[in-house]
Amino acid sequence: MRFGILPLITAGGVLLGGCVSHHRAYVETTEPVTTTTRTVVVTEEPPPPRTEMEGTAPTEASVWIAGYWSRVHGSWVWVPGHWEVRPRVNAVWVPGHWDTNPEGKGWIWTAGHWE
Repeated sequence: MRFGILPLITAGGVLLGGCVSHHRAYVETTEPVTTTTRTVVVTEEPPPPRTEMEGTAPTEASVWIAGYWSRVHGSWVWVPGHWEVRPRVNAVWVPGHWDTNPEGKGWIWTAGHWE
């Protein structure tokens, strides 16, 4: 009996360990423009940024990540802003932005990132 219960407890712990949530405490966007490592260039000028209501931060460690325009299948799509928990205490969010292409051919997207 002494050895019979220990394997059951160990097996139960291992099986229940897979039930732990791996969700992060912040929202991650899967928008292709923010996850790409290639240069994104568009020929049509992006619309002006929208005004968004930030509301109250869910935690003291949360930072507002402003929304932005993304080019999807030939149309401009607004990616809404969201609250995100800093990855470390002193992290600062550098917003993504569209710049005119130095070659004079359209606009180039620079994705936002943490510093």
